[in-house]
Amino acid sequence: EAIIKNEGTGEPVLKLTKTYKVSRGSYLLDCDITIENVSRSEQKVGFNLAGPGGLGREAYGQDVRKVIAGYRDSSGQIASMSLDKAKLHKAKTPDDRRLEVPGGKLLWVAAVNKYFAAIVVPVPDEEDKAYCDWVTDRTGWLYNPDGDRKADSGDETLGVNLKTASNTLAAEASKTYHFQLYIGPKDKSVFDKNELYRNLGFVQTIDFMGCCCPAWMINPLAFGILAIMKWMHGFWPHNYGIVIIVLVFLVRLILHPIT
Repeated sequence: EAIIKNEGTGEPVLKLTKTYKVSRGSYLLDCDITIENVSRSEQKVGFNLAGPGGLGREAYGQDVRKVIAGYRDSSGQIASMSLDKAKLHKAKTPDDRRLEVPGGKLLWVAAVNKYFAAIVVPVPDEEDKAYCDWVTDRTGWLYNPDGDRKADSGDETLGVNLKTASNTLAAEASKTYHFQLYIGPKDKSVFDKNELYRNLGFVQTIDFMGCCCPAWMINPLAFGILAIMKWMHGFWPHNYGIVIIVLVFLVRLILHPIT
């Protein structure tokens, strides 16, 4: 809890309460932020939510961290927009850091590294709504504590800033903003098994950075190879090292007539 007071009189104006709910066996947290007007007059309120942040850099050779926003486009499909560290470092204006898909409705924002994702889902006020309409802006940011020119000393972190719409609270009134937070692996099998993750398109946080091919081409191929590897691992020999050797042998055998 936190109390915001009038700087001149010292009288309490707003009370902020943040509540987390952790479910056993789940990567998902529920977070509620309640703003209560404890003054005797109405107050206009709104806030910026900074985060998620703090995902570490995997190695000094390459920093693949990025921020992503997921949207539902006009055709009902899930689309995403991302900014990596290099783009955020070069950004000069808020427009350069804005995460936006033209005509899309925001579903979630995320900070990701190579293997893990922290995904924030603003929950609509009405249950029958498919998207949240009280987030008015979303931008990525890069925090560089030591201020080194190239932003590659290893202390940097990435995150997302969400700006909420302003609301007028009458005296003693309150408003609660609901969020869900996924903190876990970027694992397609995890995303496919959970209906919420599937519907929100969390699989969009997975990409294959080392490939020059477009996502629509490489993703089905890569996911197909991963599925084959998991099947072989479960069937035989329960060792991914041997699975890779066998798979490489089979691919070379198939391609041998061509090469």
